[in-house]
Amino acid sequence: MATQTLHYVNPRPARVQYSGWTWLVLGVLLVGPLVGPLFQQIGWPVLAWVNWPLYLMGDNACPQPDLTLQVFGYPMLVCSRCWAGVFGLWTVLLTYKAAGGAGFWRTWLRLPELARVGVALLAFGPWVIDIVAADQGWWISGQIMLILTGMLGGLGAGALLLPYTTRRAVSDRPRMGSRIHE
Repeated sequence: MATQTLHYVNPRPARVQYSGWTWLVLGVLLVGPLVGPLFQQIGWPVLAWVNWPLYLMGDNACPQPDLTLQVFGYPMLVCSRCWAGVFGLWTVLLTYKAAGGAGFWRTWLRLPELARVGVALLAFGPWVIDIVAADQGWWISGQIMLILTGMLGGLGAGALLLPYTTRRAVSDRPRMGSRIHE
């Protein structure tokens, strides 16, 4: 009687690869808000023409553009909450890549999609509550609260969306070899 035994040749978890677009978009979101203050600091007249639409976009994308951090004595393009959200996205991107989609991330992706959406919405809850409360005049948040709610919202958004932007390297999948024993 012949039996077949399967052996994993390469037991390492699959490597996670993000598309170039993912790196580009997150890079622009990370560095972009610093461009406006840098251009203002340089002071070249041509950069003022470039800077105007940048600040216009930041004012329209950010719900609280008046709560920005100052860089070189000039305001960033978005508030500190929006920029902290980008750090949350980067945290998810780098931890998912480092873990190879294993461990916590494998469990996370096995959850029903509705549960993942629910967790992401809960992570955005403090962001939304803080914006509404500030707009209603109930309280004024300091920079630390803005950064914490932004980071939490970025973690939620990243955990929900970034795993979908990956490709797994075909060469890193475990290969199965067979051996026949008699």
